[in-house]
Amino acid sequence: MNNVEHWLTSNSICSAIVPKPIGHTFHTIFDMLRLYSEFSRIAIAFLIRHTNDICVTQRVKRVDDLSGSVRSDWYTQWFAQQIRREMALKWGIVSVGLISQDFANAVNTLNAVDHKLVAVAARDLARAEKFAEKFGVSKAYSSYLELAQDPNVEIAYVGTLNPWHYEVSVLMLEHGKHVLCEKPLCMNFKQSEKLIALAKAKGVFFMEGLWCRFFPAYQHVRKEIRSGVLGDILSVEAEFGIKDLKEVARLSKKAMGGGTILDMGVYTIQACQWVLEKEPISIKAKGILNEEGVDLEMSADLDYGDGKKVQIKTSALNQLSNAVKIVGTKGKITINEIFCSTRIIDIDGKEKHWPLPPAKYDFYYPNSCGLRYEADEIRKAIRAGKKEHENAPHTDSLGIARVQDELRRQLGVHYEGHDD
Repeated sequence: MNNVEHWLTSNSICSAIVPKPIGHTFHTIFDMLRLYSEFSRIAIAFLIRHTNDICVTQRVKRVDDLSGSVRSDWYTQWFAQQIRREMALKWGIVSVGLISQDFANAVNTLNAVDHKLVAVAARDLARAEKFAEKFGVSKAYSSYLELAQDPNVEIAYVGTLNPWHYEVSVLMLEHGKHVLCEKPLCMNFKQSEKLIALAKAKGVFFMEGLWCRFFPAYQHVRKEIRSGVLGDILSVEAEFGIKDLKEVARLSKKAMGGGTILDMGVYTIQACQWVLEKEPISIKAKGILNEEGVDLEMSADLDYGDGKKVQIKTSALNQLSNAVKIVGTKGKITINEIFCSTRIIDIDGKEKHWPLPPAKYDFYYPNSCGLRYEADEIRKAIRAGKKEHENAPHTDSLGIARVQDELRRQLGVHYEGHDD
């Protein structure tokens, strides 16, 4: 009997999975491999469940290093792969709307050993089952509570309409789930503050879905600004407008949390925040409201001090440039496609492009495959034991909510049941 065979059959943990009729003799090499595989699976699961995330991450790195060395053997490589597979971030998708479908489609472009779609929930079970079949999700539920109670779900992606972000996120947090909540985080600052406080109390990862910041284009621009290539920032112009959206329900109906400030304004506000890395001192805004009192257009001057000229604009009536124009004492940079940028005009006047990979299905919204950047960075943060991400920290979400509240106050936009 060789050493491996002896250890497998004599070890007390292994004895439970070694068939009694075989005893100390393996009839075939296949028996031995099957038992070795089963024991390894149990050992890996035990390791993942009972070891600190950071320690596990360090173990994976060491095993990955071993598997890439000239001294590696097949079982070291296999073991490293199994650990990574057990460490896949297990996603639960809350709601099955278009943005949730784009998110699932984007996650499925990532490495399958790093991400798993394990559950989806909708108020209509048939829709959840259809979603699950399309995107390879393990379980479908007819209520958000069932998903929150699923022990296999690590993180909930909340893709509901705006008015339900707070309620659903609270449900997930109360059940100990990490949460990625679509933007805008909530309907107002007060809700956002409570939600972040709850996440901190529960000790879980929590983030607003500021996905645009994870694109390589946005990352490149921040590095350029921080390096001083642009010099001192003189002005920022950020606008987002698409013609003839005034009849779209989620933008025009108060009951659905409509309005360009919440839906589009978050992109313009976060862009200024991304560039200047602070909140404005004062705001002066104006806009156009529909018959329900929902803003269809907004423009504002934001005072950041030091003579900086900062302007934002949103519109569901007119087509705007949908760009962020940053001017400094040494040059300028333009971020095209403010909410999903794969292209910029750099300080040298040349276009830089970061193409997105192909996906199994077409996306409903432009460049939604870029949601993959956000998802993968969240996995890394959670596995490193972090509770927020430096690209979209809690302080930034609170800052955005404060600006949104002030813009709505000045325009007279009020949401019953949320601003009381």
